[in-house]
Amino acid sequence: DHGRDRHADHVILLGFPANSVPTRLKPFKTHIDTLLKHIRIEWIFRGMGHGAFIVLILRNPMEKAMKTTKHMARGFSLLELLLVVGVGAVLILAGLSAYRLVSEGNAATSGVRQLQTLKQQVQTAFQGQSNYGAAAADMRPTLNTLNLLPGDMTYSAGPPVNLNNAFSGNTLITVGAAPQTTFLIQMNNVPSSACNKLGQLFSTTSNSDFVSLKIGTASPPTVAIAQPPTVAGLAAATACGAAAQVNMLWEFR
Repeated sequence: DHGRDRHADHVILLGFPANSVPTRLKPFKTHIDTLLKHIRIEWIFRGMGHGAFIVLILRNPMEKAMKTTKHMARGFSLLELLLVVGVGAVLILAGLSAYRLVSEGNAATSGVRQLQTLKQQVQTAFQGQSNYGAAAADMRPTLNTLNLLPGDMTYSAGPPVNLNNAFSGNTLITVGAAPQTTFLIQMNNVPSSACNKLGQLFSTTSNSDFVSLKIGTASPPTVAIAQPPTVAGLAAATACGAAAQVNMLWEFR
């Protein structure tokens, strides 16, 4: 015993006579370690014909506990924190990117549905009439009174009148020029990604009630899209590619 200090190690000296020295000290050491977890064989000295001596050091259990407590109290290192923050940032950016793509896709789908509904509701409301009313007249108040506007489009009587679309832009519905047998639907703030999808929705070869489509940044837009519409034609710098958000104008019979 090296002392009575509670942090001191305890040394045990085991001796064996020459005629009883274990032939295999390694299994013996393993057996001792199993019985006493805090015993570590520091070294083995074997005499010349006088037997063998094994020195065992009993490590103080409190020393191990103190080391473990210090390690736990240390917390995370700066490198570990930076690694966690970096991984978190990558996951957040990936999530935001995926969310943006999903949101844009949902908005485009809603915009298609809104356009189709408005077209059908106008044609149904004026079915049997000789025309759609006075040239350039705003048709939204009438459609709102008849409860024919899509439920996911917010209508405001104003002034000015506003019909909010899936892209958070205003939607205009007006009577065409004389002889007022056509009507116009203009959707503003359409993202370029949704512009291509909406631009291919109607064509003069597939829809007999479709007249024309114009795209641009002006209101009303002035760039006519050749029929039938193509991806290349819609993606042109004067059409869907003119800006991040464009205005689209359809004319129907």
